[in-house]
Parts: sequence; C-alpha cells; structure tokens
Amino acid sequence: MMIRSHQNGQLLLPILGVMFLFGLFWVTYVFWCRTVYWKMKMDVAADAAALSAARQQATILNNVATIQTLENPFLPEVEGYGIMDVSMKGDFEGLNQVLQTYKGTFAVQVPLIAQIVAKSNGGNLPIFPTVDGSLAENTDPQLEPHEVKVLYVADGWFPVGGNTYPEAYYTRRWSENITQAQPTHKSYWVVCHDSICGQGRARLWLDVDPSSAINNGGFPSPKASLIRSIGIQCFYPQFNARLLPKK
Repeated sequence: MMIRSHQNGQLLLPILGVMFLFGLFWVTYVFWCRTVYWKMKMDVAADAAALSAARQQATILNNVATIQTLENPFLPEVEGYGIMDVSMKGDFEGLNQVLQTYKGTFAVQVPLIAQIVAKSNGGNLPIFPTVDGSLAENTDPQLEPHEVKVLYVADGWFPVGGNTYPEAYYTRRWSENITQAQPTHKSYWVVCHDSICGQGRARLWLDVDPSSAINNGGFPSPKASLIRSIGIQCFYPQFNARLLPKK
C-alpha cells in the first residue's frame, strides 16, 4: 500500500509540471495572438486615419481655392493692386470672411478627422504624429496671405476711397519656384490601442495633367510671372490623397 502511494506521488509531480508548462504555453499563445491581432488592427486603423486626414486636407484646399476664385468678379487684381466698384465692397468682404474662416479650420479639422477615424477602428488613446512627422507639418495648410491694395470707384470710374486687405487671398508656400508644383503636405499619424500601436502615412497630390499649360499648382505662387498674377488664378483645385508604403 505504501509502495503504491509512493509511486502515485512520483507521477503527480511530473503531471503537475506538464500542466503548468501547458498552461504557461497557452497563456503565452493567447497573449501573442492578441498582440498580433491588435497590431494588424492598429496598422489598418493608422492607415485609415492618415488617409482620411489627408483627404480632409485636400477637401479644405480645394474649397479654399474655389472660394478665392469666386472673388475675381469683385476684385480685378494684378500683383497686389486692385480696383473695385464700391457697391461690391460688402459682398466681397463677406465672401472674403468666409474664405478666411474656412481656411482657419484646417488645423482643427485635420487632426479631429484622424482621431474620429482612429477611434472608430479600435484606437483608444489620443493620436500623435510619427517620428518623421510633426503636429505642425500635419496641420499646416502651407498657405500664405496675399495683401491687396484696393481703389474703390463709383459709376465705373470715379475714385471714392480705398482700403488694404491683408488676406485678400492665399498663395502657396510649397515649391514657390515651380509653376506646375505638387503639394508637400504630410499626414503621418500613430494610432494606439493600449500599448500596441500602428503607423500610417499619406500625402497629397494634385490630380492634374502635369503638362497642362495653365496648371499652376492649384494655388498661385508668390513668385508667379506677370501673366500668372493677373487675377486670382487657381488651376486646378483638384487635390487628392493617397497612402504611402509602410516603412
């Protein structure tokens, strides 16, 4: 009887050891599967957030370019000097205020869209830029206010005063020396679920035939020629977005 109990005791310890190792393996396997799952999910979420934010960048630039093009009937302008019928002053200033307000939403809307998309795809922490990007780069429209000095006239020719509009419209800061320029805007974001993170990168491009003679990069350059400085030229506001390859 004592011999049998001793034999049972000898078997118990190896069995417990095997069970412990199996349990450890199972916990490790489950943890590994969870990590792989969330890593894949965060990579997809980061791509979705980056692309959505870039598309929002493109939408705002397209709309800003369209709005300021609509200013042309009110403000015939050449290289910072313009003439305006005084009866159009109120309409121009109203449209110009819409332009400035909408352009000002760029820095708010872009990260907001990225955060909403990240949360919708499983992210549970605030998004932040990648190491090769920055919040300033991700939220900068790269547009520079262009000042125009205006002479008001009545009855088509009689001068009745003037004004200076410091933000009459916007010129681009990217590739100022290139006429048919492509935008350099970044949309580089990190999305995390707890400690598991994914990185997504997207950028803008101007979806216009590069050989087009009137293509001017979507926005006028501050260094544009005299011909390209007549009026507010935005050819063409067709900005789009695309994902960049994973590093």
